[in-house]
Amino acid sequence: MILAAAAHAEDPKNPPPRELVWYWRTAEYGLPYAGGWMKQPAGLLDRMTYAGRVYQAVREYREHGSEAGKAAQWRKDHPEMVKLLDLVRELRKHDRAQTANHR
Repeated sequence: MILAAAAHAEDPKNPPPRELVWYWRTAEYGLPYAGGWMKQPAGLLDRMTYAGRVYQAVREYREHGSEAGKAAQWRKDHPEMVKLLDLVRELRKHDRAQTANHR
């Protein structure tokens, strides 16, 4: 789900994960299930939040942090987003290794 959110942020042709779509819809329409936030399925709000934050970090980096000569300052100014980008990098590395092992 995290990798799918990052991939969609990098290229909108990649489909967003369900949790990211729900993150956006919740901001506009409210929670996906009846009741308050305590009535949502276990872990759903966390997954939605993670998907949204990863998406925002990747978009922000692509729009502002990847400019030549500005990357170091952007990384310094956005440490929480850098942690998410590093997480995406590590997950992709792990995913590539797992894929290579199953060939």
